[in-house]
Amino acid sequence: MTNMEIRPTTLEDLERLDFSYQHQYPDGWRPNGSSFVAVVAERIVGIVHSCPNRTHPTRDLLFGYVVPEHRRRGIASALVAEVRTRATTPLSVKAYPGTGDHRFAKALGATAYQVCPPATIDTSRADVIDWARRHRGEVTRGTEFTVEELTEFLLTEYEFTHQAWSPAAPRDVLIKHLVPELMDDLDVGRSYFVTDDAGLVAGSTVYGEPPIDVYGAGRGGTVEMLAQAPFPDRPGVRTGLAACIAEALLEADGAVVTFDGHVSDLHFYPLLSTIPGVTGKTLELLEIPYRG
Repeated sequence: MTNMEIRPTTLEDLERLDFSYQHQYPDGWRPNGSSFVAVVAERIVGIVHSCPNRTHPTRDLLFGYVVPEHRRRGIASALVAEVRTRATTPLSVKAYPGTGDHRFAKALGATAYQVCPPATIDTSRADVIDWARRHRGEVTRGTEFTVEELTEFLLTEYEFTHQAWSPAAPRDVLIKHLVPELMDDLDVGRSYFVTDDAGLVAGSTVYGEPPIDVYGAGRGGTVEMLAQAPFPDRPGVRTGLAACIAEALLEADGAVVTFDGHVSDLHFYPLLSTIPGVTGKTLELLEIPYRG
């Protein structure tokens, strides 16, 4: 595109934006963070920024936006090209296959390094209730554990889940940047765990507020969950994880539950495959080379 200027984003640029965009940061907003704007006819029509991922340091995060009337004119490509001149690690984006964002990332040479499968479950379905009842077992509600015990489990689970494809940062970094977010959102009263002599070995953790009864009949709302067992070889771990999931599904009481999982999850993904009526979209985590 002719008459387009790409420049580092300033605070004044952010004040001039005439569109809504979640990620509004000036260039250098975080150490090694980059932010650029595209300007056409004195109007800012696009913005992109990248920054190191504090909890997964092997890839930088990438976010961007171009106003609809200026899309498909090479603006996004030009913005990302500027970011790539500075990047020293690959860039990471999330996109649903078949969308414009996914096609754009693939055009930049992106490859999928992880896949998040459809994982939305309507707990009002009779076959889901039947699955949950058949998989119930001995579990313990999260309120029975100390903050320290829950924190240790969540950290171990997080490191185990990501070690093969997106290694986590050192423990001290996770404690500073990840643990507060996890613990603030964790609903211990609706989360369930299995233990053995060594402590917590599996759990289904619920995040966010209880679902809103949008239908006025005891059903509705959405529940966000994680379900992991960070131990590959301990006897009965998968059965225990199934019991945790079952209890959480039954307690959801007709709400829609969405799990955050991956196809590489050792115990969760095989169990997910046995739950009836799972819906949702496949999400890919994509890696864009840092030099194009």
